Amino acid sequence: MSQWICLLTCMDGRIQRPVLEFLLERHPGAFIDTITEPGMDGLLATHRLEEIPGLLRKLEISFEVHGARAVYVAGHTDCAGNPVDDAVHLAHIRRGIHLLTEHFPGIPVRGLWVGPTWKVASVEA
Repeated sequence: MSQWICLLTCMDGRIQRPVLEFLLERHPGAFIDTITEPGMDGLLATHRLEEIPGLLRKLEISFEVHGARAVYVAGHTDCAGNPVDDAVHLAHIRRGIHLLTEHFPGIPVRGLWVGPTWKVASVEA
């Protein structure tokens, strides 16, 4: 059976390919449920999961139906949906990691950052 991962990320098309390639290098053959919102990291940092329309339902489908066993939160530089500086993005990603970890204990949650060179880096909580 293949591994499933859930990715919460910005809708910005510039980061889709680099993030998916990064994840597939680390999880060969995985299926990746991708949930997008403009400025996803900012949404997670400033709202409860229940306040983001449909997000809990999508996460529950990924976990309960697909069997996702890890979650990644990705943010990026030059984000139109969350127009803050890079240091604030990193803080938002960390807050998102904490929020998801509290809501879904036992599911590993990791952060990803796509900087100005469009390279993906891990973000520690």
